[in-house]
Amino acid sequence: MQNLSFALIPTVSVSNGQASIPSDSVLTNDPKVVSPLAAARFWHEQGAQRIQIIDVDALRGGTPNTSAITQLVHGIRHQVRTDLAANSGDAAGLAAAVAIDPAQIILPTSAVADLVFLTEAVGKYGSHIGLRLVIGDGGALRAPGTAADGADVWTLLPQLDAIGVANYVVSDAGHAGHWWQAHHDVLTDFCQAATHSVTAGSGVVSLENLHGLADLVPSGLDGAVIGRALDAGTFTFAEAETAVEARYDPYEWGPAQP
Repeated sequence: MQNLSFALIPTVSVSNGQASIPSDSVLTNDPKVVSPLAAARFWHEQGAQRIQIIDVDALRGGTPNTSAITQLVHGIRHQVRTDLAANSGDAAGLAAAVAIDPAQIILPTSAVADLVFLTEAVGKYGSHIGLRLVIGDGGALRAPGTAADGADVWTLLPQLDAIGVANYVVSDAGHAGHWWQAHHDVLTDFCQAATHSVTAGSGVVSLENLHGLADLVPSGLDGAVIGRALDAGTFTFAEAETAVEARYDPYEWGPAQP
């Protein structure tokens, strides 16, 4: 069983009304195309208690996958916490996400450019609002094409905490999105400075990466999004559970021996 204080968060990426899960074939690594609800149920059966839903088309400016994602959320709401990342950075997008009714809506980094909008969203929807923050060198936020790009996260964080953002989903803009052990100081500093929960939104390409992130639980990290590595079959959900157990040794395959 996974460390209950550290959530392992698979992703269900929805495009053209479909999603995918790792292949069950020993002959190919090609993912298996399924409905978004079937993908969510697959991860729940593996042991996931929380999933991140990504509306790929909406985030790219295309037609949102509202119907398929609504079926997913309503079909599994009593088994799994659903966090939705969609095109929710303005009033219209947020209203559309709210209508789907996930457990949490993750606003994009660009939302910090309009603190009035963010304050109103949190004031109205409370703990249902999370915020993705992509942090670059020196604490500069990465949100190309928006007024939030280049904003200093350390200056903003007290304001965001005061607004009451319930959960920060934090990603590293550099190092290909990976929170390598050498760069954990930024993530650690963020966890220690924030007054609300922090989730690693990227950075897991191996079990050793995952184990290193789990070490930040005492600093306030509540979990990690590990969609890409799981989807690619780099490791299984069961192996990820082992990796966050307290006695896991990343240089051994399985729990460390006495």
